[in-house]
Amino acid sequence: MKILFAGNIANVGYLNCKYLQKIGISADLLMESNPPSVYDPLKTDSSLNGKYPDWIKFYQQGKSGWKRRILKIMQDKKYDLIQSQYDFTIFAYISRKKYVPQIVGSDLSEIAFSNSLRGILMKRALRKPKTIFFTTPPDKVLLQKLNIHTGIFVPIMWDTDYFKPDDSNLNNNSTLTIFHPTNLNFKFKGNNILIEAFAEFIKNSPDSILTIIDRGVDSENTHRLVERLRLKNNVKFIKGPLNYEELRWQYIHADIIADQFILSGLGGIGCESLACGKPLLVNCPPDIYENLHDEDPPVLHCKNHKDILKNLQVLKDKEFRKNIGKRGREWVVKHHSPKSIIFKSISIYKKIIDGGNVNKIS
Repeated sequence: MKILFAGNIANVGYLNCKYLQKIGISADLLMESNPPSVYDPLKTDSSLNGKYPDWIKFYQQGKSGWKRRILKIMQDKKYDLIQSQYDFTIFAYISRKKYVPQIVGSDLSEIAFSNSLRGILMKRALRKPKTIFFTTPPDKVLLQKLNIHTGIFVPIMWDTDYFKPDDSNLNNNSTLTIFHPTNLNFKFKGNNILIEAFAEFIKNSPDSILTIIDRGVDSENTHRLVERLRLKNNVKFIKGPLNYEELRWQYIHADIIADQFILSGLGGIGCESLACGKPLLVNCPPDIYENLHDEDPPVLHCKNHKDILKNLQVLKDKEFRKNIGKRGREWVVKHHSPKSIIFKSISIYKKIIDGGNVNKIS
């Protein structure tokens, strides 16, 4: 069995290939040359010594013939299966090879519903395969609208050896630091809800600092909101995006991580925060992982201004932060580390390649 992993969002493709090879499964990665630092294996894996392994295949977007190169690599007879992310799912559909899409963001929620050729192709590409990998609990309403009736929950793999606690960098002063690395998009992330709650919180906790990564469609609106609420002395902006080293540093030096409050579930930020042993504020209802995990993630569920304010008050207790951070680390290692996911993926690959009933796999 030989797998081609097409796409390397958040280095997920690299991790999958690396661990497949560790247990004797042949796997190649297809990714863009000169990738953003957050998608670059060289930034997180020091064992590479600054050199990409020969099992990584590159294309250069914008260069003449780059789409043909992607298809040519995918259509190589040596590959039994393609696991695809984002627009690579469209290429996999066109390639006529067996493939399994891995839903990692807006490919299902936005792209597939766009009134464009890209949207039409994405719809077709998501409907065709025997199954889909959902990395967060699937939205049944979206699936019904797309007429998709198949899918398996396979948690996204995170490098829990890279993102890990560092007790030597714990905050020992009286300042409570909250890190908000989430893309600034009020409609989907609810950053404004956090900022408004924080403005209320600092009335009784004036030494608190909210650090915001400055990136996203609502960057200007965020600055205006901070100014209107007179938070300039308590809010720190860092120009984004950050590379993995910078991001890990921020996680480790923060007391609390605040993620998203409109969309629900744990994404990359959530998993990285828990892996670093940090308490997490996020929209993650207790029943969202029902029948998917044997236990709920130990996070502080927040969906509105009141929830955030209440949980910030709870998190002023340093011992509570330490305990829930420890539980979060244990949970994410159990459910999202490479070792916890790789064998489930392999069993699904074999079923797809052999033409079996994939969706009977629990």
